Amino acid sequence: SAHAWWPCKDHPADKALVSLAATVPAGMSVVANGTLGQVVEGPPGWVRYEWREAYRLPTYLVSVAASRYVSWSEDCRPSQAPAVPLEFHALERDRAAAEVLLGRSCAMADFLTGRLGPYPFAGEKYALHLLPSGILTAGVTPIIGNGVVVDLGVLFSEIDALEARGVDTSLLRVSANAHVIPPYNTVLDRVTERFLGKNQIGTTGRGIGPAYADKINRVGVRVADVFDEKILAAKVEAALEMKNHLLVKVYNRRAISVDEIVDDLLSYADRLRPMVADTGLLLNQALDAGKTVVFEGGQATMLDVDHGTYPFVTSSNSTSGGAATGSGVAPNRLDRVIGIAKAYVTRVGSGPMPTELFDDTGDRIVDLGHEYGVNTKRRRRPGWFDAVMLRHAVRLNSLSEVAITKLDIFDTFETIKVCVAYDVDGVRHDHLPYHQSDLHSATPIYEELPG
Repeated sequence: SAHAWWPCKDHPADKALVSLAATVPAGMSVVANGTLGQVVEGPPGWVRYEWREAYRLPTYLVSVAASRYVSWSEDCRPSQAPAVPLEFHALERDRAAAEVLLGRSCAMADFLTGRLGPYPFAGEKYALHLLPSGILTAGVTPIIGNGVVVDLGVLFSEIDALEARGVDTSLLRVSANAHVIPPYNTVLDRVTERFLGKNQIGTTGRGIGPAYADKINRVGVRVADVFDEKILAAKVEAALEMKNHLLVKVYNRRAISVDEIVDDLLSYADRLRPMVADTGLLLNQALDAGKTVVFEGGQATMLDVDHGTYPFVTSSNSTSGGAATGSGVAPNRLDRVIGIAKAYVTRVGSGPMPTELFDDTGDRIVDLGHEYGVNTKRRRRPGWFDAVMLRHAVRLNSLSEVAITKLDIFDTFETIKVCVAYDVDGVRHDHLPYHQSDLHSATPIYEELPG
């Protein structure tokens, strides 16, 4: 494993030395000791690291390169503690990516500050569905905001699975205004998708769409309702009055009883109660106190219900504007918007995808990138990198920086392709066509680059 450390006598200096037990090429972005810079020399074993910008973060040493193992000590000498595997990639001359790495890695360092030794969950895989990734970092308050729809059974199953592996979930807070997914919405989601036949959207079948529909139709059940049996029963009864007609008369399914649903939701009340809070207030108070708040999106730009490939989209606004409405924090309090894109394109479910690959190259990307859905385990549809869609995402989200991940998937490729524009009936489109029919018939215009 490679050891790396920052000499204390030079911190914070304009220049510092980072020792690596490997050659690091000149021009590679690295993050160390809460600073960001680039390697300007790269002889074997030693590199000169040029300090650029300090961050107000309690970290000693953070990521250098993909698949490297790094350890550190509080007195800045090489630590004798076991090396800590870091999963992050350092991208050549990519300041934005390095800052993203710093943000993720520093969460680890926050946990380790003053307590030498390996991060307890390093090297392990966690598939999170409802819970924010910050729950894996000690001292971080993970929050499920008001914009999320929550299946309480799934929530507690996920909490139980993490706690069984030693993860502390006691700081988790759930918005009282978040909507829950009653069991009848899961049933409706699945039978509706089957009913659509060849016109299926590709939903996960978890009741998310019907729950958002209830929210807009003002017949939804919110987290706070679970603590008032009278209100809960009234809301469930009102929702089922229409849904049972649909289930019985259209889908030939049995009617669902009000008591069945109420009893199911009430069974979670005692365990849920300590977690529920005015999360919008908590977030604003944290910002007022100068704390760092990260809003984590769960879906891609092209799945946004307004700006994505409608109707092959999710049921909410997954672009950056959704962070404000989904949390109770005003837009002018968001000072950075970090976009994350793979070095290729993937999609689960139906919908237009101009650069989609149907050949052995696509299969190779899926195998190397382990491209299977976290929720559904379905094989993701692969395609070459689509700069047209990325331009769309940059504009819609007002991205301040972009991190490109999984570049190492192409390490064994002699050449790769990047879509720089679309051809639609002989007309070049540098931006996403506004008409859906044009997007479905778009032919990618590629530039070929070395792998």
